[in-house]
Amino acid sequence: MSGDAAPGVGAGPGGGAGPGDAPAPGGDAAPGGAQAPGGVPGRLLELAVADLALIERVRIPFADGLNVITGETGAGKSLLIDALGLALGARADPGLVRHGTETARVEALFDRLPEPLVCVR
Repeated sequence: MSGDAAPGVGAGPGGGAGPGDAPAPGGDAAPGGAQAPGGVPGRLLELAVADLALIERVRIPFADGLNVITGETGAGKSLLIDALGLALGARADPGLVRHGTETARVEALFDRLPEPLVCVR
């Protein structure tokens, strides 16, 4: 998988409620543990992954509203969810580093006030 956008990723028509439109269940801390104004966590704006398992390099911008990730079995959908977890502090498994490379990199950009939050791992 490589390129600037993943196939099958897009926003639903008409906007609608997104993950940043309501407080997180069970708490009101923003990603990374920082408090957001009004108790509303920032919305995920972009996820960038490099050298993680079968993903060579991908940068996925997320639109307002519902975003859907689709693809065939083995295309890497679950890896994108795992990558987001890594960016937010999940335990890393060295076996996830792409064969032939020494390191993997994951970046998640959140729209949070007063300034955006970038989580890198």
